Amino acid sequence: MMKAFVLTYLLTSMLLFASMAQQQDTVFVLQPITIFSEMQRQNQLTGKMDSTLFQYQVHGSATQLLQRNSMLYVRQFGSGTLATLNSLGFNSARNPVIWNNILLNNPMNASQDINLIPMWFLERSSPSSVSYPFTGTSVSLNANLKSENSLSLFTSYQSFGNFNYGVKWKQCFKQLSVSLAGIHHRNQNRITYYNSYELKKDTMKHARADMQGINAIAQYRISSSNTLEASVWYVYANRLLPPSMLQTISRSVEFDKQLRAYLQWTLRKNRFKSTWQNSVNNDVVIYHDSLSALYADNHSRVYQSQWQGEYFAGNLLAIPVMLRYQFIEASTDNYQTTVLQQRLYLEAAPRFLIPSWQATAQLTASREIAMGLYAANALKASLIKSFGSAWVWTNEVGRLFQLPTLNDIFWKPGGNPELKPEHTLKLQSALRYYSYKRLSVESHTSVFHYFSDQAIVWRPNGNYWSPVNLQKTSSYGLTQLLQLGYRIGALQLLTETSYTYNRTAVTATIDPGDESLGQEIPYSPRHRCFNSFTASHKHLGLMLQYQFTSARNSTFDPSSQLASYQIIDAGIHGTINFKLLQVRLNLMVNNILNQSYETIAWQAMPGRNISVHLLFSYIKPTK
Repeated sequence: MMKAFVLTYLLTSMLLFASMAQQQDTVFVLQPITIFSEMQRQNQLTGKMDSTLFQYQVHGSATQLLQRNSMLYVRQFGSGTLATLNSLGFNSARNPVIWNNILLNNPMNASQDINLIPMWFLERSSPSSVSYPFTGTSVSLNANLKSENSLSLFTSYQSFGNFNYGVKWKQCFKQLSVSLAGIHHRNQNRITYYNSYELKKDTMKHARADMQGINAIAQYRISSSNTLEASVWYVYANRLLPPSMLQTISRSVEFDKQLRAYLQWTLRKNRFKSTWQNSVNNDVVIYHDSLSALYADNHSRVYQSQWQGEYFAGNLLAIPVMLRYQFIEASTDNYQTTVLQQRLYLEAAPRFLIPSWQATAQLTASREIAMGLYAANALKASLIKSFGSAWVWTNEVGRLFQLPTLNDIFWKPGGNPELKPEHTLKLQSALRYYSYKRLSVESHTSVFHYFSDQAIVWRPNGNYWSPVNLQKTSSYGLTQLLQLGYRIGALQLLTETSYTYNRTAVTATIDPGDESLGQEIPYSPRHRCFNSFTASHKHLGLMLQYQFTSARNSTFDPSSQLASYQIIDAGIHGTINFKLLQVRLNLMVNNILNQSYETIAWQAMPGRNISVHLLFSYIKPTK
């Protein structure tokens, strides 16, 4: 590895000296990239990320990006290991992760490991958001794809013996555009931590995380309003899971294989827009613990056919509709047999423009049916009111639902086929101000309240655990997002500040002696904030980031509280252009304060660490 680092450093140095000899630079403008989180369709808890922040972390996973730049709380067992979202008191099963209109969550437990989402693969924007019947926060990862002919190579070196590299090729052939990307992450994760079992500092020796992946996209433009697109996404990970701080050793190994593929046809004609997509998700998770002789082999496959249409009846009325069919197949050592399930989802969401009020009203009605098991309805109404050209006020009320997972129903022993869907009453109001001048300002304030009943909870039932509809929960809070940007000639300054307050607690149980009554949901921090500052001048840039997460319980017992923590990261970058070749160097120092913290109880997280990221791009302008 040291030889590879020295070779890369020498190559970079020669390119820097060669580029300094040129009299004229070629400037390549990065496409803006939007990473946003939303609670259901058209929700206003939205954070937009500048492309500069994305470029600092393009060599990593979605975990790093969302941890540092969003209002979402990420639960992570350690560097490179399982990482899931826990937003506003809702666990990972209630927080969908969407990529190009495809739900990535595994149907067996309804969660998605966001450490298996390489940012290097984000290549395009979804044409529209897709509604999924979840009560939590959905996360859509999208990027604008610029039509170009290019070949890019990145390599990064990080503390703890971590080494990543990737390659990407994009080509335009008249009506056809193709993109092919590959990555390889080799993370040794030799993290030093405090071993509570031996009361001393220790270094992880069993925490390796290797991942390889490939992503291919092809887009054929039949005409300006008629497009075909196909994509294949495959990731394979081999992870030796780290020991907890109460263990001396761990021999747990996990193998993950994720395949996503789709074929999509988009047609726009006069007042009508249609998008038809067929997709397949195939997941394999194999877990083996040699110390306890535990072995689990889990397979799931989802075939989906989805049609979205939108008809514009003049300028005052739009009628979006959606029809989605899913065929699910799942098997595991803990199911009695292979589970086959069919689901049908219907949605209609007429939208009305009221010119005299400067307002838009929308009513969304949906129904999802798991054939032979259960059905659930959702109804949502929203009103968006503008005041002048700078203020927008949004109000929303809705009754949402959450269906039981396959594990909730079919797990052996303990699965409960009598479960009912959860229902949630959602109330939300948001006020947005924006002004885009030399000093650009965007402010977003939102207050929300959720009331959930028939909550699905796993509880002890004799010698095993079983899920039941028990609890009622209440979640309320507010978010404040402020973005300020200023441009002075070639100097661009941007600062983003976000604060979230949320309290989610159990308000009712069947058993009056239930210890969870009145307690906050585990891993739901009341306070979370982040701040980022970026400055760029021509080919140089600087970034500072700060994030704070308050104390939170790891169980319903208040004595299980995990300490609050704050993380400060800093980075610099430089870009050099030599004719058609672009070289970018990023240097990041993470966790500058060397904070010891846990997002999951007794799981060590990295202390102070550095990363060096080199990106070489050969870009040939398209005609």
